[in-house]
Amino acid sequence: MVKLKTILRTISLLTLLVVFVESTFSQTDFSLPNLKLKDSTHQSIASYTSQDGVKRIPPEKFLFANHRKYMMDGQTPPLKNHINVYKMIGITSVYTAWWLAIHIKITNESWAGKTYFRVIEDSKYTNYADKPGHFFMGNIAAYVASEGFLFAGFSYKKATLYGMFLGLAFMTYIEVGDGFGEHWGFSPSDQLANMAGAAYYYFQQHTPVLQNFQTKFSYIPSSWFGEPQIITRDKNFADDYNSQSHYISINVHNLFFKDNKNAIWPKWLNFAVGYGVKNVDHLPLQPTSRYFLALDYNMVELLPDGGSFWNWFKQSLNFLKFPAPTLEISDVTRFRICYPFSIRIGNFKF
Repeated sequence: MVKLKTILRTISLLTLLVVFVESTFSQTDFSLPNLKLKDSTHQSIASYTSQDGVKRIPPEKFLFANHRKYMMDGQTPPLKNHINVYKMIGITSVYTAWWLAIHIKITNESWAGKTYFRVIEDSKYTNYADKPGHFFMGNIAAYVASEGFLFAGFSYKKATLYGMFLGLAFMTYIEVGDGFGEHWGFSPSDQLANMAGAAYYYFQQHTPVLQNFQTKFSYIPSSWFGEPQIITRDKNFADDYNSQSHYISINVHNLFFKDNKNAIWPKWLNFAVGYGVKNVDHLPLQPTSRYFLALDYNMVELLPDGGSFWNWFKQSLNFLKFPAPTLEISDVTRFRICYPFSIRIGNFKF
C-alpha cells in the first residue's frame, strides 16, 4: 500500500512539473468558440493589449452563456501563454496546501482503518445519489484548477485542458484512497462519474450550448428542516446524502428568449431539475429517491457588478443551489416555496 501511494504521489508531482514546463515555453494559440482570431477574409482581428503589454482576449469576447466571464484579477486570458512566475508559485502553494488538508481530513475520517486495495461497486447503497455527487465534484475540481491556471497566465485553451486533468487527478487520488479504506472500496461507477464531471467542464467551456446547463450542489443539514441527520460510517459531511442534492440549472432566458427584447422571463431566473435521497443509514427505513423540479437563480445576472474579485466570486456562486420554490417528487409529493424549508401560515404548510 505504501509503495502504491508513493508511486501515485510521484506521478502527480511529475504531471504538475510537465504541465508547468510545457506551458511556460509553449506558444499555443488561444481557442474559444466565442472568439475567432481571423475573419472571413483571413484578416487578423485587432487584439486587445492590456496595460502590462500582453495581447489578451477582448473583454467583449470573453463570454460564458452569453455573459461576460471574469477572472480573479479582472484580466482576460492571454492569447498565448504568458506565465507569471510569482502567481504560479502562489497558486501551486495554495493547491498543494488544499490537497494536503483534504488528505489529512479524509485520512482521519474515512481512511482511518486501512486494509488491502479493493474494488467494490457501491451503486445501490445510496440509490445512486453519490453518482451525481462525484460528477459535480469532478466538475468543480476542474473549474478550481482551471481558474488557478488562468490566474497564473495560461491561455484559455491550456487552462481548461490542464484544469480538467488536474481536477480528475485529484478525484482519482481520493477514489484510489477509498480503495484502501476499511469501509470503502474503489468504485468503478464513482470513477466514471469523476471522469464525466471533469470532461463536462472542459467541453462546456468550448461548446456554447452546454454553458446553459450548469451543475449545482445544495447542502443543508437535514436536521434543519425536521429530518434525521445520520452519518454512521464516518464524520465526513460529503457522505451525509440525506442533506445534499444535485441539480442541472437551465438558463431559460438564454436558450429561448436571448433575441427577444420584449421577453418577460427575467435573465436571473433559471429552471432546475435535481436528484437527492433520504433515509440513507436510517434503519429499518430504506433509501428513497427524491426528484426535484425547481426555480433557480443565475447569480451572475441577479447580483450587481462590482470589483474584479467580486464579479469572479458571484460567477463561482453559480455552482451552489440556493433555497427556492420546488416541487419534490418522492414517496410523498410536496411543494415548498423555499425548499427545503417549510413556511406555515395557519393550517397551510408550503
